[in-house]
Parts: sequence; C-alpha cells; structure tokens
Amino acid sequence: MYVSQEGDDAPMGLLLMAGYLREDFPWLSEVLAESYREVREGGSDVAEKAMHRLQRTVKTLMRSKFSREMIGDAKEAHFIIEEIPMLIDMSLHHLIDSRKRSKQPSNDEKSGD
Repeated sequence: MYVSQEGDDAPMGLLLMAGYLREDFPWLSEVLAESYREVREGGSDVAEKAMHRLQRTVKTLMRSKFSREMIGDAKEAHFIIEEIPMLIDMSLHHLIDSRKRSKQPSNDEKSGD
C-alpha cells in the first residue's frame, strides 16, 4: 500500500484500508477509521498509543470466534484479513518515522542559517 512520504499523510494508510474493507468488513473498517481520526488529531504520544491499541485490537479480533463467523470460508477474505496486521504495522512505523523526522531540525537550522 502506497502512502506519500509527507509527515501529515502518515496515518492515511489507515483510512485507505478502512475504505477498502468497508463493504466486506464494516466492523473492521470502523475500527480503522476511528483510529485514523485519533492519530490525525492527537500528538505523537497519542498517535503512537492509538496505533499500538489498533494493532492489539485487530490481532484480538482476528483470533476471535466472531471474526471467523463473519469471514466464513471465503479464502479471499482470510487472505485479506491475515495481511491487515502487517499493513497496520507498516503504517505505524511510517507514522513514527515521519514524526521523528518532523521533530529533527532541518539542515538550515543545524548550520545556523
């Protein structure tokens, strides 16, 4: 999943995943969309906590009986669901890296220009 390298776009991957999953997995889509809003509106600490909570929630949902009943026997659905934690992890690392880069002084600031 491509997300731009701009710091403000870091949580956009969550929103893209939510949109993609909305029809087949509306319950998971809502969790992703809510996490996106929390990450977008919060500071670095809030965003990081929200992303970690999202990771735990999704992993728990994926192991639950509820999830297995909602997904059924569709191989495509199982494949998509199995990839979601990895995509969230990628979004989390992208978010953390972009927030760290935005906190570092630019080259002009370092040289005193």
